[in-house]
Amino acid sequence: MRISSEGSTAAKVGRRVTLAGMRVRELAKPRNHPGVRLCLGVSLGLASVFAALSAQGQTEAPQPPSEPPPHFYFFSPDWRPADLSTLTERVHTALLEQGFEITFQAFARYEDFSRQVVASPPQFLIAPGWFQNTAASDLGLFLQPIATPLRHHHTTYRKALFARSDIKSITDLTRGSIAASIHSLGPGSESAVLDTIHLEAGSAKVVAVPKDVDGLLALGFGQVDAALATAQQYELLVASNPEAAAKLQVIAFSTPIPLPAVFAGQLASAEDRRRMAAALARFSQSEAGHEVLSLLGYDSFEPVASVQQAEQPGPAPVTKPASQTRQGKAQGKRSAESPMRQALPGEGPAPTAPAERPDVTGRKAAN
Repeated sequence: MRISSEGSTAAKVGRRVTLAGMRVRELAKPRNHPGVRLCLGVSLGLASVFAALSAQGQTEAPQPPSEPPPHFYFFSPDWRPADLSTLTERVHTALLEQGFEITFQAFARYEDFSRQVVASPPQFLIAPGWFQNTAASDLGLFLQPIATPLRHHHTTYRKALFARSDIKSITDLTRGSIAASIHSLGPGSESAVLDTIHLEAGSAKVVAVPKDVDGLLALGFGQVDAALATAQQYELLVASNPEAAAKLQVIAFSTPIPLPAVFAGQLASAEDRRRMAAALARFSQSEAGHEVLSLLGYDSFEPVASVQQAEQPGPAPVTKPASQTRQGKAQGKRSAESPMRQALPGEGPAPTAPAERPDVTGRKAAN
């Protein structure tokens, strides 16, 4: 009996072990349940994302910070619109269309312009021709002309000397006062103004004004004896105060003055100089470029030939564009004439006698 009882007990234990093994194998089988499939899908998706991010972090090196766009400054007392913000917007748009992104900044005052040039030297700038020598001697900034503007096929212009009707000739201005935008002719000396109208230094007092039209207004109000101005500024006076304009007469013309050129600074690479000169030359072929030229009073920009040549160390010499060279003989012939008889380039013949409205453009004034 004891043997029989022990055998029965062993058989029961064996059956229990067998059943437990079957349950373990059943639990080990994968279940075809929606919840299980969703968990597996999410796990596999996250694993793929982490793997991709890890691979991207390993293959892509950190990019160096991009260089800021070149600085482009503008200062031109005689050739600028009244709204400099509009000029800034149009220049930026016109150059961006040519694939040239710049930071453009226009200045109304020479003091602000020269201060900014020293504090943050630009790659490019537009300034009167005299500024190239001043920048090299006083500011230590060497500039190379890369493009020059054309107006009526000329690279120079003249100013007219306006006076009251009781002044008959330029000699009557001795010990008188002349209003002029002095920074259109030089860094601020009176001698540059007097020299351009053939007066000796100290023979007359020069009253500095921001713009030519301000000088014409001062002349109209009797605050000065004469004013040096462009024909374009005189037309502004005609539009705003025709009565005051009709009382003025032209008694002389200045010597030729170079139109403000486009210069490249030392920070501009040779490639950027060529690109900028080419972009400016294409202004006459685009709508945005035409708007810039119209605001400045220019017809086009002409690249300077030396821009395509290898650069030399030190200050670059002032190079005349081809169109200015072609004008040499004609201008040399005109220089022998009296300033009273010389015409503003592209404006027709100069008036020979006082009139109620000075015909600075060569057109007969309307009665």
